[in-house]
Amino acid sequence: HRVYDGLNGLVENHDETTYIVSGVQNYLNARCGPGTTYDVLEQLPPGKQLELISRQGVWWFMEKPNGQQLWVHSKFLAK
Repeated sequence: HRVYDGLNGLVENHDETTYIVSGVQNYLNARCGPGTTYDVLEQLPPGKQLELISRQGVWWFMEKPNGQQLWVHSKFLAK
């Protein structure tokens, strides 16, 4: 699985791009853009697995296993 990371170039190792939702009480708001002013697309439960596509500061563009792409705050992601 090859993922382009805007800060570091191409990331080759799939394991290095896999994160889970963590540190939230109930859910993590997944948005259509990098910021709280963007609409919430979905509320992700703790433990939800996501793949990193790119980063824009603390906002990370992620992909769910079903292929859906969304933005989340990196504070609530863990390895």
